[in-house]
Amino acid sequence: MGAVFCLALRIKRDSEAVSEAKAYHADDKDLTNLPLHILETMHEQDPTNAAIVSAMIPQAMRLGQQPMIDKLIADFGPNLINDEPLLVAHYLLDLHGSNAQYGPVHLLRLAGLLEKNIEPSRAVNVYRMIVDQNPTSPDAETALYRMALCYWNSFKDATGTRQYLTELQTKFPHGEMTAFAKTLWQKTGG
Repeated sequence: MGAVFCLALRIKRDSEAVSEAKAYHADDKDLTNLPLHILETMHEQDPTNAAIVSAMIPQAMRLGQQPMIDKLIADFGPNLINDEPLLVAHYLLDLHGSNAQYGPVHLLRLAGLLEKNIEPSRAVNVYRMIVDQNPTSPDAETALYRMALCYWNSFKDATGTRQYLTELQTKFPHGEMTAFAKTLWQKTGG
């Protein structure tokens, strides 16, 4: 009987929390203004909503809740890259979060999205992450070429671009990207 009463109280408390979250959300459509406990309730109700996760992370950061951030990122998985590439980049590059769930293909996609979102320096940092983690893989070769291309397209810095192309040529002298690298080298005036 006591267990049933405790369960009934929990259900009542949970439904009150959901009602409170709905009321907050109805009053303020901007999720970033909602308190973290309300966002947590909303996340429990809709765990695949990237907007809720995106609103929770800055608040969790302010409160020093790194384990919560790690769990949110891990629970959402690589799909968060498509919905919130800037958030994932912030997590990986600024918060030094774990990238264990992201394979090179995910990180290449993230870097490409960062380039499109006018974040070329962050894209270069993600490409470097790929090279550092998989230094001899074909993905590292692709990342080095895309680093050089991003650097050239975004900054028109011939010296920096050539630095990445030289690294590419040194690590992958007979790689698939060699012909593309030579063409890019010529574009830089070399």
